[in-house]
Amino acid sequence: MIIIGLGSNLISNIGNKPQKNCQLALEKMREVDIFPIKVSSFFESAPLPFSAQPWFVNLAVSVRTNLTPHKLLNALLSIERDMGRKREGKNEPRVIDLDILVFNEMIVKTNNLVLPHPRINDRAFVLYPIQELNPSWEHPVSGENILNLISNLGSGQLIRVINR
Repeated sequence: MIIIGLGSNLISNIGNKPQKNCQLALEKMREVDIFPIKVSSFFESAPLPFSAQPWFVNLAVSVRTNLTPHKLLNALLSIERDMGRKREGKNEPRVIDLDILVFNEMIVKTNNLVLPHPRINDRAFVLYPIQELNPSWEHPVSGENILNLISNLGSGQLIRVINR
């Protein structure tokens, strides 16, 4: 299962709100041979680490593609650029954020790509959407199931479903 995480907390330069930015990114994926199979609910979550920036809209999508992990990463970065994403600092507000969370059972560690995503275990806004996509999902490295990962989340991550 290939899972991509999507997030947005800024209005785009064409006036799209964060949820619409995520929907547009899903549409743009099809244009570069990334085909959504199943889409989670949309969640609203406080920024991590907590700050005064706007809350995020997040979701996850399982996809089908013939792209390799690195080519998939390049395609997602291209979509981000096309949608106006500017990478200026860590944990900054963004028009769109597209992350490869898992690529089947592959374990990859290169300078520009780590799979599975290294912070899956720490993020409610990633784990809850993954749970919707696959309630029996297990982390490819630790083998821990999604329910245990969610139960081990620290407190204080504010998240709620906004659209099923």
